[in-house]
Amino acid sequence: MGTLYGTGNGAGIIGTIDGNMDVSVPGKYAGYFAGDVKVTGIVTSTNITSSDKRLKNNIEGINKKHNVLTDIMALNPVEYNLKQRYIESVGETVKTATAYFDENSQIFKKKQFGLVAQEVQEVYPELVYEDPEGYLAINYTGLIPIMIETIKDLVHSDMLFNERIIAHVGYFFNHTLLYYIPIFVGTVIR
Repeated sequence: MGTLYGTGNGAGIIGTIDGNMDVSVPGKYAGYFAGDVKVTGIVTSTNITSSDKRLKNNIEGINKKHNVLTDIMALNPVEYNLKQRYIESVGETVKTATAYFDENSQIFKKKQFGLVAQEVQEVYPELVYEDPEGYLAINYTGLIPIMIETIKDLVHSDMLFNERIIAHVGYFFNHTLLYYIPIFVGTVIR
């Protein structure tokens, strides 16, 4: 257990993957990790993703490169259960296999909902990552702007459809009135 005391920057627990212990922590944190972090259980957190314009290059609208509605329609949401994996470790005299997931945990027992990374990779390769063991992972947060753009496209299409319907109804109504008013007026006057 690590604890950070005082008013300066730092972290109670620091982790690195390159062995560099000279890590500069730009704030106060319970834990600070320089490198990828893997967790096999549930992570309870408030997920905030850095999105400051000053941290980005080559910013352009999604619609310029993708037909988002067609792309989203190509994705296949699924439900599934996690498959148990085993991690092999070799000691001096014994080789053991340890379960990756706790089979009594909620995350292992409950149905999961998501996408298959190999399928997402065909449509949005930018959202799929490969870990050192060759397993694929999806950046689900990256799907949010795509879904927002898809909703905007649907609303825009719906507005255009409604405008066309109104135009057709107006055309029909105007031409019908122009035809029947003289007949009706002529009948009433006689």
